[in-house]
Amino acid sequence: MKLLLLVLVVAAAVIAEENVEYGEGGRRKAKREDMPRQYPIDGTETRVLHFDYTYLSETVMYDTLENKIDAPSVYINASLTFDILHHGNGDILAVWKVVDCFSGNCGAPPPVWVSFVQGGNNLNAVYVDKEDVPADFVPRWNFLYAIIHTIYTPAEGGEGDEQYTKTKYGMCDVHFSRPEDKRFRRKMGGCDLIGSTNTSRIDGLIVTRYKNEAHYIQNTKVDADIVRIESIEELGLSSPFDHNFGMTVETRIER
Repeated sequence: MKLLLLVLVVAAAVIAEENVEYGEGGRRKAKREDMPRQYPIDGTETRVLHFDYTYLSETVMYDTLENKIDAPSVYINASLTFDILHHGNGDILAVWKVVDCFSGNCGAPPPVWVSFVQGGNNLNAVYVDKEDVPADFVPRWNFLYAIIHTIYTPAEGGEGDEQYTKTKYGMCDVHFSRPEDKRFRRKMGGCDLIGSTNTSRIDGLIVTRYKNEAHYIQNTKVDADIVRIESIEELGLSSPFDHNFGMTVETRIER
């Protein structure tokens, strides 16, 4: 797999060079006017896209809603690149890389590779190139994984816009809609949670409530390109011995 990833990187660099322009500081930007106006439909073509994104998130922890306004919060603000190798059959290989951390608290996450497909239940695998990390590297949750989570959908392809399906938290309601032109929305909630699994990084607490809502906004010129994503995720955490003892963790993301 490591060799495969390296080969794809080289191919992407060669092909994409014809479809990019250089912005401030020599950073590459996709020339969308040179890109295909729609996804290939014969399953034989491949296109390469390069985007520069700005990431902004705020995470707040509070015990009751009345105390939310005064609760401590943490901001992460960074710029990153997002490169996509998109095959006509719907298979996609993408890589996220951090360029600058404006908030100073991003850590040092290595580039993250993701294999996914268009449509439902779309996440295949997440990779890290061993050459980008030390020999004793242990994967830790970071905001690049949070970005991946905003594009991942657990819904089964072809099974409709409203489903009750398996997620990492348990069985959840997943609803997909198009509230307006060039804006799509995915909502998750109503989960039958697996209480025996601690999916947080806070020892001694379990997730008792989970909600997620993501909005995907398309480019007004190139219908196939999602240029902005807004999402909000809410976790309710409590003690397994007393559900009155706990907190809510809420994160808002824009990129």
